[in-house]
Amino acid sequence: MLTTFCAINQGKPEVYDYSDRVQITANHRPDTDLPQIKSVSRKAKSHALFWIICEEAVEEWKVDAYKIQLKHESDRKLENLTEVSTDLPEEVEKHAHQIAGQMSTLARTHYHNGVYYPDELSEWQMARYEGFFERHGRQELTEVEYLPDNIPATLAELNGNSGEQPASDMEEPAVYTANSLQDESKTTENAEIFLVLGGESEDERGAKVLETTRRDLCKRLDLDNDTPDEALWEEFRQHLSDSMN
Repeated sequence: MLTTFCAINQGKPEVYDYSDRVQITANHRPDTDLPQIKSVSRKAKSHALFWIICEEAVEEWKVDAYKIQLKHESDRKLENLTEVSTDLPEEVEKHAHQIAGQMSTLARTHYHNGVYYPDELSEWQMARYEGFFERHGRQELTEVEYLPDNIPATLAELNGNSGEQPASDMEEPAVYTANSLQDESKTTENAEIFLVLGGESEDERGAKVLETTRRDLCKRLDLDNDTPDEALWEEFRQHLSDSMN
């Protein structure tokens, strides 16, 4: 039996008209430089550093994007973040790394002095403060009604600005170091970490235990390359302390 096949369109090429179709290009992708997107990303990054979640900080239509970004930025599950009702002060959001580090320093100062005193802290400061004591314990601490003059109760006092008055009863002035490195060439410098034994004794001895770069160290700590020295030191100190406990 002989079967005959006929070419479609009598063997001529079929011509289709795609003139009304739109080509999907980079111009159609979400623009991550849009102010709205940058704002949500910045809030999520700063909130992650303070272990808080504040849906009221963004407009309702941005909440889902905010939570997705916060989940990406935070090392904690969203349900383990502390819900707060008010957003971070603008200056705190802008200098989140530095101030988060200072919150750890404040908690550490209280811990080493054997006291627990969150009474003068703002709502957004509590999670970072409490988190320190969750890791290190409160069993041997004394909860006090007021602190001696030589122990700072707030970030302002920690930084020697106890004479400054808060702008309102709800929040104290933001205290921070330089926003970024003044010398951009330092973003590519080397970083060396030493271990010293027998410190402050005649038998003091030490050795270099790690050599890396500032860029790699910042990357591992999830910091910007131009993070200032003091913030980098504090974040690494906290990272090392957490890994030892």
